[in-house]
Amino acid sequence: MGMQTPKTPSTQPNTEYSSRADYERQRDARESALMKQAFTRLVAEQVARTAEPSPVESFAQVRTHTITGGLELDSVQGSEPMTIRVDYELARVAVGEKLANPLRVWMVLEETARTTGRNYVLKGDLAALLQSYGITCSAHNLRIWLKNGNGLFWIITTYGICLIGYKKVATKLTQYARENGLPDLVSTNRPGQGNPVYIAVSGSLQTFEANVYAAWLSAHNNPTISRFTLELLWNRYARVLREWEQAAGILVISGDKHFTSDHTDAIPTDAEGNLRGDVFQYDVKGQTRWKAQASNTYHAPAVKQHSNRGQSRAVAREVLELLESDNPAGNCKQVQGGTAALNGGLQPLGKLYFSDYKHAKQSAKRTGDQPRLVPIGRDKFGAIQWSYSPDGRQRIALVECPLAYHFGSNYV
Repeated sequence: MGMQTPKTPSTQPNTEYSSRADYERQRDARESALMKQAFTRLVAEQVARTAEPSPVESFAQVRTHTITGGLELDSVQGSEPMTIRVDYELARVAVGEKLANPLRVWMVLEETARTTGRNYVLKGDLAALLQSYGITCSAHNLRIWLKNGNGLFWIITTYGICLIGYKKVATKLTQYARENGLPDLVSTNRPGQGNPVYIAVSGSLQTFEANVYAAWLSAHNNPTISRFTLELLWNRYARVLREWEQAAGILVISGDKHFTSDHTDAIPTDAEGNLRGDVFQYDVKGQTRWKAQASNTYHAPAVKQHSNRGQSRAVAREVLELLESDNPAGNCKQVQGGTAALNGGLQPLGKLYFSDYKHAKQSAKRTGDQPRLVPIGRDKFGAIQWSYSPDGRQRIALVECPLAYHFGSNYV
């Protein structure tokens, strides 16, 4: 009797399972094999692409091509810090939730996905990839960053890190703020309100947070806004905000607001109903007026904005629908569905600061009398002087203000 030829093992998946557990084991094995093949193909393509490096453009941009675990990295020597575009409101929410480090890892992964067309990175490549953008950390800290961002910014698999997209990250961060008692992070200013800005991700944690803070102020056209509102929007004490302003080179200009006897009800008071400690009373031609401290104006270094909004409009709609479903009111008390909500405005009850009397008067015709402040110049210390004018009419001249000194029409 001749020898029997051994049967060749079938490469087809077994469709007969003895139990549910057996089916899940075989399914996981197939998915793991497919994932491994995908990453192996990624390594091969990266090696082939780096066989002939691109020519050097100039001495100031000497590019060192390296292969680390199959991923090509370009470390630029002698150039400016590398910047990555990001939604400035989304970045603010992440910083307010104490997720700045996972945020900048996500920014690097998203930029890599835009470049390579793939939404995953090998685990072994991540440290070198971050270092190419100027982000250095220990292996222990990197594991903490990955753990804190897992499920919010990415999904960690056996072989690598799979990126979560912009829209899902925005909704997840909004839900995170709502569930963790931070409604003011998203009640008035929400992700998806404008064109993305380019932010440098290198340096320490404080440097990165200061860069996000400066980019946010620049994207909002250097706003006049109170410290209290900034504390709510960033979930930080004023001391930390001042540290960011010093680190990012942000110019802070103080201001004073002036009231006539027609609007004594608007003069700031304390809890007992007495005039606030910063209120100063003075007389002009027999008329009594009051001066009180106004909000600061912040001038941040200019940042580059992307030319297109991309998915931001869809993100804004998604986030708004999420908040309207069940949104606890924060201290900002934004009315959902209002104009300020759609525009991401800083003033939940309407615009407060105007550039001149003309625009203030036009606003008063549309919405009636409500708090409005119009600049009339600066005093000799450079503080901006504001006139309280609910109807947009001029009542106070700069020369009538204490310590007045005219700086011209360009008050900022």
